[in-house]
Amino acid sequence: GRVCSSESWLNGRGNSMGPELNAPNAIRGSCPDGSGGTYLVDESIEKIVVRSGGLEDEASDNLTEGQEATIEITVYAYGSGTSDTADIWHSTDPNNSGTWTWVESIVPPNGGLVTLKSTITIAHGAPVQAVRVNYRYQGDRSTCSGGDYDEVDDLVFTVKASDSIDQGGIPPTDAEQLS
Repeated sequence: GRVCSSESWLNGRGNSMGPELNAPNAIRGSCPDGSGGTYLVDESIEKIVVRSGGLEDEASDNLTEGQEATIEITVYAYGSGTSDTADIWHSTDPNNSGTWTWVESIVPPNGGLVTLKSTITIAHGAPVQAVRVNYRYQGDRSTCSGGDYDEVDDLVFTVKASDSIDQGGIPPTDAEQLS
C-alpha cells in the first residue's frame, strides 16, 4: 500500500503512561519502555507512519523498493522539547531485531505534540522492512536507550518489488507475528 500507520496503537508509553496498548511495541518486546513521568507531560511516541514519497509529496504510489519514503513520528515532547531526541532506525530484516541502520536523530522544535519527519530509500530485496524510533530524554543515540523517560516503538511494513504486484501493508498489531 501507500501508507502504513500505527494509528492510535502507540498512544502512551509502556504500562504506566496511557497505558500503551501491547507495550512494549518493539519487535518481540526487545526493548522495554521507561516507566517515569506523566502521560502528555513527559516523553511518549504517539504515532508512526511510513508513506510513499518525499517530505513534501503526497503518498500516491505504493511503498516500492528503490523509491523514497517518508517517516512521520508524532511524539509528546517534554517542556521545550530541547532535551528530547528521536533516534530513527531502519531494518531490512525485522525478523533479526538486532539489525538496525541509523537514519537520523531529530530534536523536537518545541514541547507538546510534535510531528517529526525523515526520509529513507526503501531497500531492494527486502519485502518486509521496519522502522524503529528510540525516543529519549537526554543521553546518547541508541536503538534501545532504556532510560526512565525513554520509549522505543517499531513499525513493520511490506514493500512492493519494483516489478511485482502490490503486497499491501502489515498492520502494527501483526508485527509480533513475524518470527
